[in-house]
Amino acid sequence: MVTLSDGKKCRVYKPTLEKLAVAVGYEAPDALLHIFEAKLTSEKARDYAAKVAMRPIFSSEMKNKLLEKGFSEEIADDTVAWLERLGAVNDEETLGIYLREAARKGRGSRQVAYDLSRRGLDREVIETAMEGYEADDAGLRLLQKKLGGATDRDSLRRASTYLFSKGYSREEIASIFEKYLSMIESEE
Repeated sequence: MVTLSDGKKCRVYKPTLEKLAVAVGYEAPDALLHIFEAKLTSEKARDYAAKVAMRPIFSSEMKNKLLEKGFSEEIADDTVAWLERLGAVNDEETLGIYLREAARKGRGSRQVAYDLSRRGLDREVIETAMEGYEADDAGLRLLQKKLGGATDRDSLRRASTYLFSKGYSREEIASIFEKYLSMIESEE
């Protein structure tokens, strides 16, 4: 453990100390202090990132969190790359988890695309993800819950507004209503 003049502590392994010819009580030149401080900052960033990565998170979100915490762009990039090598941050896996959860919660494709964009994903990644996103079943469940079998014009209008507010496009709403009405007709 190396203690810097300002009281900060930095873990440095014995071979590194020997390589740098550092001994107890050694007064290090400024250049060496910068190396130790960079190592200390990098370790702090990794410690923080490891805690944040306990839940699924996109690499762009992780980088933003590190930058917000005051780490430099270089340290943030290095830390994200380190987490990706470890497999702690995996955008494809996180995207799959997010899409399953969004479908379970009944989020429409517009809302999902907006949220992914806000989280910093590239437009191409979002477009590819949205091609496979099916929210009709969740939308149908929401509609059934909202309407409870009702088919009057006012109830259908309110339900349409509700689905739109959940991020469903007009085409998705039309498809969901078509399924709902055919289900109601088949039950009668």
